[in-house]
Amino acid sequence: MERLRRSLAARPFAVLAVNLGESPEAIAAFLARVPVGFAVLRDADGAAARVWGARYLPASYLVDGDGRVRYAVYGALDWSGAQARAKVEELLGAVPRGTLERARARPLPSPSPPPASPRAAR
Repeated sequence: MERLRRSLAARPFAVLAVNLGESPEAIAAFLARVPVGFAVLRDADGAAARVWGARYLPASYLVDGDGRVRYAVYGALDWSGAQARAKVEELLGAVPRGTLERARARPLPSPSPPPASPRAAR
């Protein structure tokens, strides 16, 4: 994810990670070993996972500027690989300029429900 984030730094693309249920110390230890340039939030009680419907971990979502889930992946994915990069580029091609800036200026609405399947959804 970090490599993808860095390669898209000039595009309307941001990464946010949510850690489910680990202690602040465990999160800090992981980030000391694997430094990232994006925010890592702590979901101590699983509330965010329930709202997003993350029944499988890891769960990854590509969310547009209006807070709609445009793509979901349940399970591991190489975000620096060609398949993930192509999907991100496809979705970015449909993003008007200034969308990320507008999205950062307002709170994120409740997400759309994810698909029931643990497989990638479109």
